[in-house]
Amino acid sequence: MSVDRLESVLEDGEALRFDATVRTGGAVGLTDGRLLVVRDGRVETVPFENVDEVLVQSFDWFLGVMSVGLVGFGLYSTTMDPLLGLGFAVAGTVSFALTYRRRGRVRVEMHTKPKPLVFHLARTDPFEEAFERHMKAFKETREE
Repeated sequence: MSVDRLESVLEDGEALRFDATVRTGGAVGLTDGRLLVVRDGRVETVPFENVDEVLVQSFDWFLGVMSVGLVGFGLYSTTMDPLLGLGFAVAGTVSFALTYRRRGRVRVEMHTKPKPLVFHLARTDPFEEAFERHMKAFKETREE
């Protein structure tokens, strides 16, 4: 459904070269000259010339393992000091939940808008490869 929404905003002669679904509902697509994101029923369009930086954040395994370790240490510490041990366990759980929630996060910084465009993908690798390929082709055609 969201991919159909992406195709409905394409201009004449413009083709959708890549599409993926967003974890929270919606879709993201790439054409030869712009990035399209469907969120909350509306389509946001970002021309490639407005993109300053794209940050793709996958799951941070180091922080995830450290959070699980903090939970384990907290549970072990409850035998000596229950309140302090539970505090460590809760802190580790919150840290792991925040780290897990940020997985697949794509943040597009633009010089035309003060706030970045943020969306979460189930798999970031295909998007990252396609975006790099399309951005490179866009820069090459612009230089010619």
